[in-house]
Amino acid sequence: MVVHGDGKLVYLSKAYKEVATILTMSSVFYCGTEKVKSEGGQLIEIGPVNKKGSAMGMKAEGNGAGLSDLMEYENEKGEKESEYLRWEEPSGSGEASLETVGEVSLAAASQFTIEA
Repeated sequence: MVVHGDGKLVYLSKAYKEVATILTMSSVFYCGTEKVKSEGGQLIEIGPVNKKGSAMGMKAEGNGAGLSDLMEYENEKGEKESEYLRWEEPSGSGEASLETVGEVSLAAASQFTIEA
């Protein structure tokens, strides 16, 4: 399954210069014969920060219960906000998570810096 979404750079912690992207998405898929809708955002930690490079590491981990370890970030005022994926099907609804197996690295055609 391919899911398309948009990304927005946010701070997990301004004090520790930890950043993430909120991958916002909406999709519909089938689990057996059940139609499942998924929408919302997943926080995905990225790095390294303040270092020039041509690759960016991304990591999304779950807590073993189908939820993301990262569900809060700091807005521009430094206040905590929550972001998570939600799913809905005829028999119920709840929160969900994407997970990567290990760390995913995205390569770029030129050098860049994620500044925090």
